[in-house]
This record gives sequence, C-alpha cells and structure tokens, in this order.
Amino acid sequence: MRLLLVKRESGRPLYLRLVTDHLRLFTLYEQVSERLRTLPASVPLLLQHILSTLEQEHGPDVLPQALTTLEVTRSGLTVDQLHGVLSVWRTLPKGTKSWEEAVAAGNNGDPYPMGPFAYLVQSLRSLLGEGPLERPGARLCLPDGPLRTAAKRRYGKRPGQEDTAHILIAAQLWKTCDADASGTFRSCPPEALVDLPYHLLQSGNCGLLSKFLTNIHVVAAHLELGLVSRLLETHALYASSVPKEEQKLPEADVVVFRTFLRQQASILSQYPQLLPQQAANQPLDSPLCHQAPLLSQRWHLQHTLRWLNKPQTMKNQQSSSLSLVVSSSPTAVAFSTSGQRAAVGTANGTVYLLDLRTWQEEKSLVSGCDGISACLFLSDDTLFLTAFDGLLELWDLQHGCRVLQTKAHQYQITGCCLSPDHRLLATVCLGGCLKLWDTVRGQLAFQHTYPKPLNCVAFHPEGQVIATGSWAGSISFFQVDGLKVTKDLGAPGASVRTLAFNVPGGVVAVGRLDSMVELWAWREGARLATFPAHHGFVAAALFLHGGCQLLTAGEDGKVQVWSGSLGRPRGHLGSLPLSPALSVALSPDGDRVAVGYRADGIRIYKISSEDFTVWLWPRQLLTLPHKAEDFPCGTELRGHEGPVSCCSFSTDGGSLATGGRDRSLLCWDVRTPKAPILIHSFPACHRDWVTGCAWTKDNLLISCSSDGSVGLWDPESGQQLGQFLGHQSAVSAVAAVEEHVVSVGRDGTLKVWDRQGVELTSIPAHSGPISHCAAAMEPRAAGQPGSELLVVTIGLDGATRLWHPLLVCQTHTFLGHSGPVRAAAVSETSGLLLTASEDGSVRLWQVPKEADDTCIPRSSAAITAMAWAPDGSMAVSGNQAGELILWQEAKAVATAQAPGHIGALIWSSAHTFFILSADEKISEWQVKLRKGSAPGNFSLHLNRILQEDLGVLTSLGWAPDGHFLILAKADLKLLCMKPGDAPSEIWSSYTENPMILSTHKEYGVFVLQPKDPGVLSFLRQKESGEFEERLDFDINLENPSRTLISITQAKPESALMGCYGTWPNAAQKENGPQLGLFRCEGSVSCLEPWLGANSTLQLAVGDVQGNVYFLNWE
Repeated sequence: MRLLLVKRESGRPLYLRLVTDHLRLFTLYEQVSERLRTLPASVPLLLQHILSTLEQEHGPDVLPQALTTLEVTRSGLTVDQLHGVLSVWRTLPKGTKSWEEAVAAGNNGDPYPMGPFAYLVQSLRSLLGEGPLERPGARLCLPDGPLRTAAKRRYGKRPGQEDTAHILIAAQLWKTCDADASGTFRSCPPEALVDLPYHLLQSGNCGLLSKFLTNIHVVAAHLELGLVSRLLETHALYASSVPKEEQKLPEADVVVFRTFLRQQASILSQYPQLLPQQAANQPLDSPLCHQAPLLSQRWHLQHTLRWLNKPQTMKNQQSSSLSLVVSSSPTAVAFSTSGQRAAVGTANGTVYLLDLRTWQEEKSLVSGCDGISACLFLSDDTLFLTAFDGLLELWDLQHGCRVLQTKAHQYQITGCCLSPDHRLLATVCLGGCLKLWDTVRGQLAFQHTYPKPLNCVAFHPEGQVIATGSWAGSISFFQVDGLKVTKDLGAPGASVRTLAFNVPGGVVAVGRLDSMVELWAWREGARLATFPAHHGFVAAALFLHGGCQLLTAGEDGKVQVWSGSLGRPRGHLGSLPLSPALSVALSPDGDRVAVGYRADGIRIYKISSEDFTVWLWPRQLLTLPHKAEDFPCGTELRGHEGPVSCCSFSTDGGSLATGGRDRSLLCWDVRTPKAPILIHSFPACHRDWVTGCAWTKDNLLISCSSDGSVGLWDPESGQQLGQFLGHQSAVSAVAAVEEHVVSVGRDGTLKVWDRQGVELTSIPAHSGPISHCAAAMEPRAAGQPGSELLVVTIGLDGATRLWHPLLVCQTHTFLGHSGPVRAAAVSETSGLLLTASEDGSVRLWQVPKEADDTCIPRSSAAITAMAWAPDGSMAVSGNQAGELILWQEAKAVATAQAPGHIGALIWSSAHTFFILSADEKISEWQVKLRKGSAPGNFSLHLNRILQEDLGVLTSLGWAPDGHFLILAKADLKLLCMKPGDAPSEIWSSYTENPMILSTHKEYGVFVLQPKDPGVLSFLRQKESGEFEERLDFDINLENPSRTLISITQAKPESALMGCYGTWPNAAQKENGPQLGLFRCEGSVSCLEPWLGANSTLQLAVGDVQGNVYFLNWE
C-alpha cells in the first residue's frame, strides 16, 4: 500500500481505480509490488502505459479501432453493435470510404470471434469504469476526460480512422433499424434511429441521408417511437450542413419533407396514424403523396378521406404557416437577435421558448407577472418581460433564472422597445408614462408623463428619437436625451394601436383602432397615405426586408403584406424586347398613351434643336400633309446660349418654358405666335443641363436637371420657390399634376413630391435609365369618388410602365388565425414573421420578398352555407361576402353575387335552389346550361325574390312534406311559407337563447336551444300540412371545448361530426372509435354529407378562411 501511496497522483480517485483494475486484470499476486514500482506516477502516463499493455493483449489494431469507434459514436453503442462494427473492420483492415463496401463486408464477412471479443469488452469495461457486469440497456462510449484525451493523443493521427468509424457505425445502425432491408424501418431501437443520421452526415453520405429523410416509413417509425422532435432536429442539421445549391433531386425532396413535418408535427405527435391522411392530402407531384399508399400495410388502414379538390401541383399549393397551440392565451411574441429562437408570452405569465429550426418548444419559464404584455430579447440568452400589472423583469435564459424584477409602472405596460444599440429600453403604460431604462446599469434613465394613455412606442433606426402613440389618436416624437417633445402629429381621433419607423427613418407607419393605416413623413409633418388594412383594429404594423415591405396584422385574424413605400404598379404596355423609348404623351382624356421609340414605333418631331433656337408652328399647319421640303417655317425664338433640351406649354397655352444645356430656363409669352416675347429668364438656375420642365395649374414652373435637382419657380416674380433634393443621379424628366410633382431619374427611380418639397414616394420603376414620363389624374373604379394620380414611365430598356404612385401595393394576404391577432414580431435576419392570436395559436410565416404574379387571389370570406343538389351531381356554396359558387365534380363551374352574406342554402329541384341572404332576403336561383356550350358550362341566374320584409332571419329549411319552407327568425319564431305565398307562424319561444333549426322528412321539425340545460323542441307535420302540438325535452349538452357542434346522420352505422375547429371527423356509433380525420386550413364553418351510390359518403366542407373541401370516404 505504501508503494501505491507514494505515487504523485495517488490522491486522485481515478488514478487509484486505474491502478487497481490494471493490477487485477494483468498482475499475479506475487508480482504486485514489483509492478507497482514500475507504474507511472501520473494519470496521463498511466493511461498510456495501460493502452500499451492492452495493445499487447488484443493486438495493435483492434484496440485503436474499438476506442475510435466509442469516441465518435453519438450516444454509445450496445455490445452487439460494437461487435458488428469490429467484425466489418476486421474484414477491411485498411478501412474504407465506400458505403457499398462497408455494407457488403457486413453481409458477407466473417464475424469477430466471440472469445477474443468478450475479453476485449471486459478490458474496455474496466478501462471505462463500467465494472465487470453488463447492465440492461447499457451502451459503451468514450466520454470526455483523461481517457479520451489519451486515446486521441495516441491514435488521433492515424489517417482516415475516424471517417471509417463513422461509415461502419452508420452501416451497422442502418442494418439494426432496417433488419430485413425492406426500407420499412420496423421495430427500430430508438437510439439507433436517432444516431443513424448523424453518422451518415459525418461520413459524408449526404445522398444516403437525404434518402433516409425522404422515406415515409422513417417518418412513421419516428412517430411510433414519439421521436418526431428528433427527426426535426435531424432535418435542421441537414439543412445547416448541406448548401441549398447542392440540394438537387432527390435531395430537394428533403425540403418538402421538412416543410411537411414542421407544419404537421404538433398534429402528428397527437395523432400518429393521421400520417397517411396528411401525406395523401399533399399535391399529386409531392413525394409524400406518392409514398402515402405504402403506409396502408404498415398500419393496416382500411379507409381514408380522399381530398377531391386538393392542389394538383406543389407550385399551386398555398404557402402555409407553422402553427403551435400553447396552454394559455398568447399575448406577446419576440425573436432573438440571431433569428433562431422565439419567445411567446401568455396571459398566465408563462413564457415559452421555441427553436425555430425545428418549431419545437425548448423550455418554458414561469414569470412573476400576472400576464405578459410584451417581451424583447436583449441578447440571444437574455429576455425582457413586461406585465399587465406594471412589472418589468429580465431573465437569463441559459440558466433559467430571473435577473431583475422591478415595479416599472403603476398601470398596465402596453408597449416596449429597445434602442438600436440595445443600451436603452423604452416602456409606456396606460397611465401615460414613458420611461427609458439603462439596460447596462439596470436603472431608470429618463421619464415623461403624457396627459393621455399610451399604447405603443418605437425607436428611430438611428436611436436619437423615440415615438409614442396614444389613445387620443396623436403621435408624439421625443429626443431620447431628456425626452423633450419635438413634434406632435395627428388630430384627435381613433386610438393609435401600433407604430413603426421604416429603415431610413423618414417615414412612420401608424395602425389605428378604426382599421386604418397611415404613412407619415414625420419630420415634415406630412401624411403620405391613409388606407384601410383590416376589418377591425390594426394590432401590429412592422417593416421587413430593409423597409421594402410593410406587414400589418389585425382583428380579422389576417396578416397583410404591403409595399414598404407608396407605389402600385398599374400595368405595362408593349412586348419586350423593344428599342429604347424616348418620348411619351397621355391623351387629354387619359385613355391613350403615345410612345416614341428609337426604332420601333411612332416617330415625332422634336421641338428642341442643336442650334440654340426654338421654333413655333400653328397647330393647324401641323395637321396638314406636307412634303419635307415644303414644311412650313415657324417662328424662331432665340435666347439660349446652348442647345435646347426641353420645352413645355402652360395649361392655358399662353406661355412657353424652354430649358437648355446652358443651364438656363426661359419663359416666353406666345399668345401672339408670330411675335413671342421673353418675359423672364432664370440664367444658370441649375449646375448642369436643364433636362425637363413643366407648368403647374397656377402657372408656376417646375424644372429638373442632370445635377439631380428639381426646382420650383415663379415666372411672375422671378423667384425660386423651392428646390427638391433627393435624386441620386441625373433627373430625366418632370411633370406637374394638381398639387403633385413627378420626377424620374437616370437610375430608374420615380419620385413624387408635394409642392412644399416633401418626398411622398420613391419607386424603383425601371432597372435602367428612365427617359421620359407623363402624368394625369385617373378616376377611381366605379362607385368610388375622386381620382388617383397615374404616371407613365418609359425607359431605355424599351419598357413602358404605368403606376399609381400614391397608393400602397398589397402583395400577399396570410390566412390561418381564426381569431384577432394580439401580437406580432419580425426577424430581419431570417425574414420570418411570428404572430399570436386570441384563438390560442402562435404562427410562424415565411414572408416572400416579392409578389407572386402567378398567384390567383381568391375570396377569403368565410363559407357560411353549403348544400348538395338532390341527385348529388352538383353542390352550391355561399360565403360571408355573398358570393355563390356552383361545384360539379369538386370543381367550381359557375359563380354569382347575391345581395349580402349567405345565411342558408336549400335545393328545391335538380336545377333550382333557395338562398337566405343579408339576414332577410329569400330568393330563388336557377342553374342553366349555357346555349351552344360544352357540358359543364353552367351559369347561375336569379329567378325571383320571395320575401324581404319579414325581419331578421337566421335559418331556412324544408318542411317534412317538401312543399313548405320553414323560416327561423331572430326573435325566436318559426314561420311556415309556401313559395310565393305569405308566411304563417307555427312556433315561438320566450327565452333569449339562440336556436338551431333542423328538419327531417320522416320525423318533423327540431329546434335546439343550446342553453344549460338545453331544450329540444319537436313539431310534427300533419297530412294536411298543419303542425301538431310541440314536445319539449330538457337535455344536458356537455361540450368541454365550448365550440359549436353539429351532428348529421350519414350512414346507419356511423355519424358525422364537425366542429368550429379545424377537424371534421367521422365516429363509429357502437363503441365510439374515430374512423377518419381531416384537417382544414381554417375553423370548420359548415359541413354537408351526401350518401351516393353503393353507400359512398362524400362531404362538402367549408371553413372560415373561404376554403371549400370535397372529401370522399374510401
């Protein structure tokens, strides 16, 4: 013992364990003392001695191979798996870089003899400190520590050894997971299934990994084992390791599978056997749709709901968001600075941290707040929280602990934001208090009290100015240093709910309670635009992609994407390629445009010349035919000292302005064409050539120059009234319309100004130089008063483009939430949008940078009614906006517009149906086949209005005899009416609860009043058509989800149930198991079954996002 204790590191337990195990395995009792004297005195040297001894025992190659294998393995190997790897390595002593060679050796090579292998395992267990006995489920690995360091120092320089280990481990794990080589991955050990992708990637087998990730059986295996989150981590690892430019087929299919999994993970985790249904719902060209039938044998599926009108190609598939439901109502969202993580605050004070690469929850924190009103990342690992009760907290996310808590406000904190350098945090509250906090010192820096409650706050991109929005409707701007008010904008009006600066900082977007969004040039105090963005309040307004896009979210649950500045494309003229366009003119009525091209079109005479002169011709002479040599002489105007480059007549035709390369602008009185008079000159008014000029309606003069400036002049006084600076290159042309000035530049930019020089918008109109422009006021669409500014631009690229420069351009509408949006955040790093809604969901959206011209917009109004024709050959749907759509074979074949939203639909014959619209009108419509057209070419026609003065109606149905209509009124009365006759009352109720009407041909009329307890009333129709006395039943309607539920008997053995959620489903009556499940994009708003030939069940389903689904139960 003394020989051992005198060793330098004998005080370390590891040293003592290594010595005792080594002596036990390799030393006779009589040789213990001698061996102790020779053992090294430190752990590193002792380990090298032990490894040398083991090499002598097991051979110089086997031990390095075993230790390298245990070193590179991700989570360890079982003894059997290690035996398989070493067996293959024994067959391939020089190693391998080929997957095929490794697989072949594993199938055909001789196994490692079990005797030597058992001895090797015993030695490894001793070295690893595992003990002599194998624990159930034990896995061998080489953890970080002195042994790993010693092994790497001794064997790490052997070329290709780690690569070979990865390949052999991957081959062994693949064989373990897919034992029968069928590609079905049945009965996989969880650890092997999780570790396999890592080793495939480390061994360079990206193609094989993509094959693994695009196998639907692999997805099924992960779902069976509850490992879908690990599969998403593998997809994230693949996406970060393989560049997109290298992801070609079949690798490109990995993106399809990853997107599918991220969208469906929460649903599939709850319902794994929904995978075949969701895969079959993908477009026909999707690899998921192709592989979906393969799962029928795996899970012995007998029936599925086939989606008849699904998108046919992935290109036509609507971009969908990722959705996640949290346990409490989400109230705040935020992105980390890296854009890889998000935080979701809830009404009960819990914060959920999400990994955006996998769309999975990382962890949750319970704050000390009674409800979180806002959250902001100070860094990737620190998070600010503000509360409804006025608390401010700072959390360390890495350690899950609270760093700071303070009572920041006496009232609810309504908004917060960080300065661009993250050194200041601004908070506002309902008490009207604005506070700035020093995030470095964790203390209050400045505060200011406003007389009205404050809703929102935003920092200027440069960090020197801060803006707030109040309940009173005003926007205030403060200097950060001292919080001195510098400007107030907006008259008292609708409350400001949100505001944001664009990236340059010159424009503020403001969202209000009355659904309006405003754009302000805040320094100049000019309101640039006002437009309705939502139905209801605007909850968030955010700039993205460098300010090129403005995103708004609102009470209607929609996310709208707008251009980040004013400027809506109106269209283009001509088909490229064309020679450079040089001149353009609008006809007086604004309906026609004349364009002069260098070689492709109209040739016009140029009034300017190279000999410093201007010529005038009477219009009458120019309209007569002339030969070139007989062209009449005009009146010569001399005054310029250089070539004339532009000219323009005043609106009354009495004055002419000319500009030239001499940098001068001249004004002439031409009321007497033969004796024009120079009335004023502006010599050297620009620093370069005058390139364009135009008159305003009040005879002021606008000029532009190659020096990049635009000038405003008063010829009568000879004064310059203004200079508009903003172009970064030469200005090509200028136009004046009403109170607006239009200018275009050689860099392809179109700008619009007001007369005070405020730049209203700047549009990148052409990719190259713009040569000319024309502008006019265009009347708005029918039924809308006023007019809009229309600008035509032409470029040297030959393109002619039309613009509404003072209108915003809506590029996308994102649908998904079924309730008002409460909070939203954007990540400039990743281009993502995160929203939280009162429906309890959090959604992640990828915002496209550009508008998709191939996307056909559709109505997003909720589907409110659907009905099948009596023979089931057609169906008709109606929505909240009053749009009627006729469907045949799951395709829309005709549309019509009804007066007001559709409340109910019923068919009266094979080609006639009744609708309830605008809550009061009952009308009859007819389906007609257009004359001389192919079969299926239908149209819808209004036959007659039956009733429109009965008050508010809520439902419509046929009486059991099929001759009378049953009408349900909002005042809880039932009316019976024969089409064309006056109605009569058959039932009434004196309660205040709403009612649900249902009729049955055999049993009669049912009226359900879903109160607590519920009342079901029953009326039977006599043969005479009259209705007998009613029977009332008290029923207990238990509905924990509190969603609207409807039940329709579809088949004798099953019932169909739909709810105001995203899941219509079928249930078995005898014992209640679920037979089928289908997920809609939005909450289900109506559902109608049709039982066809051979008891084939078809479903027509509508949702609140305006989608109609036709499903076939197969």
